[in-house]
Amino acid sequence: MGRFLKIFGAICTFIVAVLTSIVVVVIVKGNALDKESKGFANMVVRAVATNWDEQALMSRASPEFLAATSRDQVHQFFGRVRELGPMNDCKDLRGQASFSLTSWSGERVTATYVGDCIFQRGVARISLSLIRHRGNWQIAGFNVTPMNPHPAMPAMLDKGARRSVLNG
Repeated sequence: MGRFLKIFGAICTFIVAVLTSIVVVVIVKGNALDKESKGFANMVVRAVATNWDEQALMSRASPEFLAATSRDQVHQFFGRVRELGPMNDCKDLRGQASFSLTSWSGERVTATYVGDCIFQRGVARISLSLIRHRGNWQIAGFNVTPMNPHPAMPAMLDKGARRSVLNG
């Protein structure tokens, strides 16, 4: 009986050590992914929304985004959001990265962020979803929701209420 308890104790100790190691790795990796993805998200919002640059969005778009969204949809989207005017300021984005590991798809790293931005003709909330491929962050979705539109924006509100969405 004593031998069984020693073996059982050793196995339990091993399992606890492995689980503790996994938790530490997840926390360290999660913090690094949060920092990395947040920097990319802030850069994307400034690059795209400062002057509503379609190419800034498309050059950072993921294969998933490109497969689900046509150039015409992107062009129409930018036609609507340009009515907000140039971005004057954007608060620091809120959000986080997450990752999953499955036996059939491997590692999948994604992130979602949201922030309120002030434009020349109103305030809007920008939400974006990101995905990481081969160590590089890319845009999986980009959403602009006018919060306090300027009266000079009636065309945008008439075309589909207060929401303009690309994927995500």
